[in-house]
Amino acid sequence: KYFKRIKYLFVLRGDTTSRLCFYQCFAFNIVPIIFESQIDLYSNLLLEEKEISILDSCLVIPNVDTKFFLEKVTKIIEVELENNHNYLNKIKNHKKIFDNFNWFTSKPLDNIINYLT
Repeated sequence: KYFKRIKYLFVLRGDTTSRLCFYQCFAFNIVPIIFESQIDLYSNLLLEEKEISILDSCLVIPNVDTKFFLEKVTKIIEVELENNHNYLNKIKNHKKIFDNFNWFTSKPLDNIINYLT
């Protein structure tokens, strides 16, 4: 019930490199907010849909260790929220992305096999 009311969600790294809430964002039309240091991890998840950049559906913020982190992140989020079209533009490919790594289908296994071969 909470995911249905959220438009943006910080996806902080947990004990693994990716988190379940990152994938849930695409199921519920939520824009995941990720750190720059996670770009390589998340940009390589979508293997079948080459024309879609998963990063275009995310809001990327600087890493915590930057000097003026709070000011930079505040500005990025303010600019993002100024216009509702930013949100709509980021979620336009959410269904396609989610379908590519939907764990209730064989897609993730196909993607892994394709990646390995």
